[in-house]
Amino acid sequence: MKQKTGVTTTASHHTNQTTAAGHSLSTRVSPLDRRPAQHDDAAPLSCGDSRLSTVTAALFSQWQQLTRQANLALLQQQPGVAHQHYQQALQQAEQLQALDPCQDAHLAAFVISLHNQADLALLENQPGQARELLRRAYQQLWSLCRQHALNAAVCHLVLPHLQLCRRELAFFCQNFGPDPVSQQLLAEPWPGALPS
Repeated sequence: MKQKTGVTTTASHHTNQTTAAGHSLSTRVSPLDRRPAQHDDAAPLSCGDSRLSTVTAALFSQWQQLTRQANLALLQQQPGVAHQHYQQALQQAEQLQALDPCQDAHLAAFVISLHNQADLALLENQPGQARELLRRAYQQLWSLCRQHALNAAVCHLVLPHLQLCRRELAFFCQNFGPDPVSQQLLAEPWPGALPS
């Protein structure tokens, strides 16, 4: 946990993250400790599946680039520019996350995008906005788990990201106070307990 300028947040949980598929997603860092993503000069990551279209690879590459630009804008103390790039990155991530088949890197991009925006909202002293973004990440992954309850492969991909979102939302509630919607979400039985 890092504390600076009156804002408490967890240290980055996605910095140099390696997905289940073995891809490094080095675009998530705490906004309180921003630095450019490592491997910026590396070729854009593909999602490792030869069946993926060039459109999917282009979306993923655009997501990475936009996230790096947002991180750099924060380093340069330009939160408005960072917000714009994070919003555009989220749009790319939403498109990726909606693709079939479900991909670990796409789920990570979606979670990273929402958590980056939540971190930026905290930096801008907007905890209500941050709470909504953290809840959105958790709710959407929960819905995906329920939607694919009978598909063990999809649930296996979603659960680590869902666990991360749950931890972030619980940590936020611990530090900024609980609210009824978040408490209800956190009280839901874990997807492993869902009937199959």
